[in-house]
Amino acid sequence: MKKENEAQIETVETKKQSVLSFIGFWLAIVSLFISFDGVVSLFALIISFIGLYKNNGDDAKGKKLALWGMGIGLGGLISASLQMMGIL
Repeated sequence: MKKENEAQIETVETKKQSVLSFIGFWLAIVSLFISFDGVVSLFALIISFIGLYKNNGDDAKGKKLALWGMGIGLGGLISASLQMMGIL
């Protein structure tokens, strides 16, 4: 009985970590269309990083989403910075 409860707790924790990766990824996608001077990209980058950090390599799908979210968020942040400097 105790092992079943531990397995259920681990499953719930893994789902929460995957949710952070999922949210970070979709925030990064939204940041491509709505910039707000890079604020959305920054939030996407931070949330994706937290999702990756808490993932610990257990969930490959969550890890991929977090990495994509970080990459797109970083790209959006760089793009917003270049726009503020007048280069783009």
